[in-house]
Amino acid sequence: MLATNIREASVHTDVVVVGAGPTGLTLACALRSAGIAVRVLDKAPHAAVTSRALGLQPRGVEVLDRLCALGGIPDRGLPIRRVTVNVDGRALASFPVGLSTRLGGPRALLISQADIEGALRERLTALGTTVEWGRAVCGVTASSNGATVHLEDGSDVDAAWVVGADGAHSVIRRCMAVGFPGVPIIERFLLADVHADLDRPRDGVQTWMRADTMLAAFPLPGEDLWRLMALAPEGHENQTQDEIVETLARHLAEEAGATVRSTEWTSTFRIHRRLADSYRTGRVLLAGDAAHIHSPFGGQGMNTGIGDAENLAFKLASSSRAALPTGCSTPTPPSGDPWPRMCSPRPVGSRGSWWAKGACRDCCATGWPCPCSIVAPSSSS
Repeated sequence: MLATNIREASVHTDVVVVGAGPTGLTLACALRSAGIAVRVLDKAPHAAVTSRALGLQPRGVEVLDRLCALGGIPDRGLPIRRVTVNVDGRALASFPVGLSTRLGGPRALLISQADIEGALRERLTALGTTVEWGRAVCGVTASSNGATVHLEDGSDVDAAWVVGADGAHSVIRRCMAVGFPGVPIIERFLLADVHADLDRPRDGVQTWMRADTMLAAFPLPGEDLWRLMALAPEGHENQTQDEIVETLARHLAEEAGATVRSTEWTSTFRIHRRLADSYRTGRVLLAGDAAHIHSPFGGQGMNTGIGDAENLAFKLASSSRAALPTGCSTPTPPSGDPWPRMCSPRPVGSRGSWWAKGACRDCCATGWPCPCSIVAPSSSS
């Protein structure tokens, strides 16, 4: 979108990050740690308080730790130690999860996106930058040596670089006319965060599988708070919040004999697999869901966005003339990374999208058991 003739005077900064989700906040923290001026713009009036994405993989824990942005996450998050699988009403297996800890690394944590964003905002504030809420972007104009972000309030922001971390419906991607080809997966899922009297260990994931249904329960911080996820019934495309809770509560009662007491949040989602034609147009870049979307199972969506952000921050910091201070927070290539491959044009998202082609790859990528390898015992057994 081209700038209009009557606009407020532009304000210059090194990098403008559009979107204050996990990707944008991680990127901003990493850049500020490197002494680079950043402005973070988000169209929302304030920070979200609902849980949304769930789970921080070991790599995500390491990234936030390097940025000194973990805050209270290790104390608040629930460590994932096992995945328990029930098939046709019978316990089939309980799989340990924790290869990272056996190799000396951190354990994956069950914690909400809201908590992760809160820790990142706290770190960003300590670095001297705050999110500018209610700043909706309506266009971006790229040049050979920078880009200008146009805001709906009539103001402009000039920057050496602009990064669109504004989600699957990215305004930045659309303004730069970057294609986002891909396909949806047929299945639709129901989600709810509920208080329930589910008498199961709170150190892992519980799953129940039948020929035509599935239910999963993820413990959330709190005494009786659980994230429930199930396949949506066929032919029910527009369920109300009450209908979503009713469906999930019925499954939970049938499978575990538990009762849902109250509900904090509900949602539905359909998995899409899409990959931007390009992550870069001149001085405008894409990261996170703006660049690639795929299955969120195992926290892949949020965690690949965090990986994008650290990767991109190192490259932008390396190309900047700003002096990089020493210390644990300075963006550096993570130890052991296949750096030449990671410097390819679309490193994280292309791998994530490929792995998201099926539930098998979802589970293999996270170390969880593959549901396709789990079958109900035959009637003759």
